[in-house]
Amino acid sequence: MAHHSAPFPVRACLIVTGILLAALSGCTSKEADAAALLPDSIFAAQIPMFPGAKYESAMGGNYYGGVGGPVTGKSQSWFFNVSEPAEKVIGFYSEKLPNAERTSDGDETVFEFEPQGGKPGEKVRVRIEPGKLQITERLSGERAIGSDE
Repeated sequence: MAHHSAPFPVRACLIVTGILLAALSGCTSKEADAAALLPDSIFAAQIPMFPGAKYESAMGGNYYGGVGGPVTGKSQSWFFNVSEPAEKVIGFYSEKLPNAERTSDGDETVFEFEPQGGKPGEKVRVRIEPGKLQITERLSGERAIGSDE
């Protein structure tokens, strides 16, 4: 039985497609993908991730209007380790979040902003300490209980 390979035009198209896919897969930003590192984030697309940040853990919970009261908000935080000096991490976020409010207290620097498309009172906070990075979303009670409106 003779071995037949694909006709030249088909083979050429397959080779070109493979080269293009390989090239495109290499065209990623040096910044980490926030959507992948911030599972369940509502505003991940608006949160730049410091290159090389290593995921450590996440935690969150609801705020209530008193014991047994309704949910008034939700907070979700993601924690990362960073090996770069805090000054470099701060510089990155100063450049990427120029409109964020910046505060510093000792070794801690915080960038906070109201995310585009957010509801009143919703905030994103980026907290930097030496070797540590924390990203927090504070959501409204409506969104916290699953409303998309």
